Amino acid sequence: MDELTRALAAIKESISGFDDITRAHSRRMMILSRGMAETIGLSESEGDVLELTCAIHDIGKRFIPAEILNKKGRLTKEEWAEIKTHPIRGWELLSQYAFLQDVADAILHHHERWDGSGYPYGRKKDAIPVIARIVSVIDAFDAMTYSRPYNLAMSAGDALCELDRHAGTQFDPEICSRFVCMYKERYF
Repeated sequence: MDELTRALAAIKESISGFDDITRAHSRRMMILSRGMAETIGLSESEGDVLELTCAIHDIGKRFIPAEILNKKGRLTKEEWAEIKTHPIRGWELLSQYAFLQDVADAILHHHERWDGSGYPYGRKKDAIPVIARIVSVIDAFDAMTYSRPYNLAMSAGDALCELDRHAGTQFDPEICSRFVCMYKERYF
């Protein structure tokens, strides 16, 4: 079995473990990633990395117990610590394949924040890979606009306002601004 076949088998096995909510979330993110790739002017290969990263950004959650992932109430400190391991677990799964290194790196850093307050390493600004910064904005927008067991959905307009409010702290302000403009042009 060659490297590509093994990698694809590992990805398919991991994705098959996703619940319906996570699979739908990933599909919506992939759609938004195409608009962002075009808006930002990513090359075709960068756009492919962005789309694949959006599709499997939560692949590390496969290793988190379902009772934590689906908990309706507030997470304990220990449960939150477990959730915060998913970027590292995703990176560990994918980084063994050299041709997936850009995807693995973006997955590792998609919860970092522009101001350095994110996880797992507290990277900030340009120390966060650009694909991870884009995924962060798309992920947050989709999470805000669709209900989860622990969170009710808000309108797209309210979610765009939240992105604006956190631009420069949680999100790369340029990427955030471009996402807001792209979304308004295409979907409003």
